[in-house]
Amino acid sequence: MFWSPFLKKYDSRMVFDGQRVKSEYPNLFFTMIKSQSLDSAGWAPEAFTTLMKKGLEDLREGALIEDDRLYNDRMVNHVKNTFAKVEDEDVMEFIRGNKETVISELLKPFKIDQEFPKMLSDAMEPHEEKLKGTLKLFDDRFTIKLLMPGQPLNTNATEIINDTLIWDFGIDSLLNGDYTLQANSIIYNFLPFQKLILSVITLLLFIFLLTRTFFYD
Repeated sequence: MFWSPFLKKYDSRMVFDGQRVKSEYPNLFFTMIKSQSLDSAGWAPEAFTTLMKKGLEDLREGALIEDDRLYNDRMVNHVKNTFAKVEDEDVMEFIRGNKETVISELLKPFKIDQEFPKMLSDAMEPHEEKLKGTLKLFDDRFTIKLLMPGQPLNTNATEIINDTLIWDFGIDSLLNGDYTLQANSIIYNFLPFQKLILSVITLLLFIFLLTRTFFYD
């Protein structure tokens, strides 16, 4: 809040975390934007490879696997190419199976350790839960109402009713970067200004009378 003798300025800012779907899951992004349903055949294979890549990065950063980006990228590309060669229906049936088994089957050419599928599956889990949370918001809309004192000055609210600011938005606003609700308002206080003017007038009148008395005496 900004304050001066003549006005008070109020600021409000709320930030909703973006889900980064557009950059991380492009096929899912376009499905959520353009489709009335979440047909997973169009985006699930891409999502699985992205989750796998995230899991591998977490394992590498945690020093749980060898720090070899090229090798990790080869595994991710192998999975991506494998999905591209299989019919959508078969891919979906395969992905819906046990994740450890799926990873073991997909990475057979790499002769991975026996413990690796479980490690990778566990590492993918937090990212998968975040993705599931985003999917649950599909078709949802949100309404935020904020009562601001004084006169609204600058805001990105979708509607203003008297001193109430309203934001109405859907999941599409959260699919990429952060979504910020911003507003500021101002209250003018004329009483101190009026007192200042009165004081100035009184002072000038006093000086005038004093000067007039001095010259006429």
